[in-house]
Amino acid sequence: MKIRWLSPFVRRLALREWLMLFISLLALALALGWQNGLGRLDQSLYDFFISVDSKPVRDDIIIVAIDDYSLSQLGRWPWSRTLHADLINKLNKAKPRAIGLDVILSETEPPQADGSRPGDKKLTAALMQSKRAVLPVVMTTAGRGLTIGLPIPEFADAAHALGHINLEHDTDGVVRSAFLYEGQNGKVWPHFAAALLETGENIQYSGASTPPVNNSTSS
Repeated sequence: MKIRWLSPFVRRLALREWLMLFISLLALALALGWQNGLGRLDQSLYDFFISVDSKPVRDDIIIVAIDDYSLSQLGRWPWSRTLHADLINKLNKAKPRAIGLDVILSETEPPQADGSRPGDKKLTAALMQSKRAVLPVVMTTAGRGLTIGLPIPEFADAAHALGHINLEHDTDGVVRSAFLYEGQNGKVWPHFAAALLETGENIQYSGASTPPVNNSTSS
């Protein structure tokens, strides 16, 4: 005797329920995708887990910010290369493990009447004396593909390392990730922070040394 596990009515009912469930889930997925709901949910979960696993702020990193107060005291931006050189020289005396000069230096200073550039010369000397400075590499896409903005050759040769400062902002404007390496035509640079870390780890000193210093503009 042949046993019929499901009657035609039950099979039709099950098929209808599965079809309705499929259509509902598909509509939900389309709605969430259209409104980027899944992306926002992923970002919220990521932020939550990061906050749960948060660690104390390190006390071996010093940020010398170029903020409104410093502009009011030292004058409007851009500052002279001599001023940056004086800062590097002062930091050199403290023997930090690394110095990150997060200032774009892709152009020379305006030459004087005799064609000399004393500010560039002084900053180059300060970078060479430091032997632990990291300078930024800027990458832009202005409709002509990726363009690399390097420091002028004098500064690039005098710096200990170069690092890119590109950041990827999520849809809510928060930076949650960064490319560890980025470049073009076979030439790549580590991220600015990674270059600072590597510089600090590679440079050895006899006796005590002060924390790494990041001299940067504030956002």
